[in-house]
Amino acid sequence: MVFWTASVWLVAGRVFGIDASLRQVTRAVGLGYSPYLFSFFILVPFFGTFINGVWSLWRLLVVVLAVEVALDLTVRQALLSSALGWLLLQVVKSTIGRPVISLTRFMRQHVAGVKLSNLNELFKQLRSSSQEATKLSREVTMTSSQQQPRAQSSQADIAPKDKS
Repeated sequence: MVFWTASVWLVAGRVFGIDASLRQVTRAVGLGYSPYLFSFFILVPFFGTFINGVWSLWRLLVVVLAVEVALDLTVRQALLSSALGWLLLQVVKSTIGRPVISLTRFMRQHVAGVKLSNLNELFKQLRSSSQEATKLSREVTMTSSQQQPRAQSSQADIAPKDKS
């Protein structure tokens, strides 16, 4: 939050010449973190990563609106200030923040008690299980088609013979 706040404050001040206090920007960006009151949903197996992504986008939209109102910017200026800060935050999380993200994943899995997977792993599992189900279905169909003639011949053997 501190990094995003500082980047929004710098962009609004340097690029657009807005004389806003850091306190105003902190309040606006802090409002964007309100979805994380429900952050325990991130621990839901299989969907936690998706929920986290949705909340990240929600956070961006709320910050854009809050920055627009708090700093008296146009929508375009607020979007540019917030989006540049958000993009910079995503870059930092993807590079320098890797160890922190690894620790976060470890803690989520430890709390959940099971190995959590991301959406890519979930889709891979679904594809492999559907391929296995298709293969099993073919085997069952082939096996049942091979057993049907035997079943008919065994019923012919059981049928009573005519004693005439």
